[in-house]
Amino acid sequence: MKILKLQTYLTNFDIDSLVERLVYLHCSRLSQGLLASLGSRYLSELYYHLIQNSNIALVLVSPDDVVEGFVFGTTSDMRPSFHPFSFFNLIFNLVKKPNLVLNLILSILVNRNEKFHIPHDSSSVVELSYFVVSKRYSSKGWGSSLIDKFTSISKLSGFSHIYTRSHNKSLTDYYLFKRKFFLVTELSFFGKYNALINWEC
Repeated sequence: MKILKLQTYLTNFDIDSLVERLVYLHCSRLSQGLLASLGSRYLSELYYHLIQNSNIALVLVSPDDVVEGFVFGTTSDMRPSFHPFSFFNLIFNLVKKPNLVLNLILSILVNRNEKFHIPHDSSSVVELSYFVVSKRYSSKGWGSSLIDKFTSISKLSGFSHIYTRSHNKSLTDYYLFKRKFFLVTELSFFGKYNALINWEC
């Protein structure tokens, strides 16, 4: 296994197949999230945009050159605009998976809460915004390795602080107690959870 800068990986592989793989990993590991409910077309647009515009992008690559994880760092909100096709996907999934309604409500609450604001206007701050490791390689230390590499590259790039969001209480506890990161704020809503984490490079 190796961790590569995304642009290094793309010297040997085409962007379309990479985006397809990133969307697959996102949907397989983050299937309960709101972004996945917007559909593969929306996610494809998102990852094309991230590949072209993110400040830091790393991929975890297996010995047979398959991407098994990734992390993107951004200094602004890079989600593509919401189009009608995504809206219909969301409505369909809200009907199909009523549990997503709680995710939607929590997302609205978080977006309206100043405590969850990431200071993107500061040149010293980068957000670890999209982070996935495949099920095959999860719980084997590769997620930690991606975070370590991301942190070191962030420092070399001139950033001093990293923010990330967590929707998983166990992951938040790992960040706080194993990695000694700082909890900025957290919010729970009918079993749904969101936290904002910060650490120094």
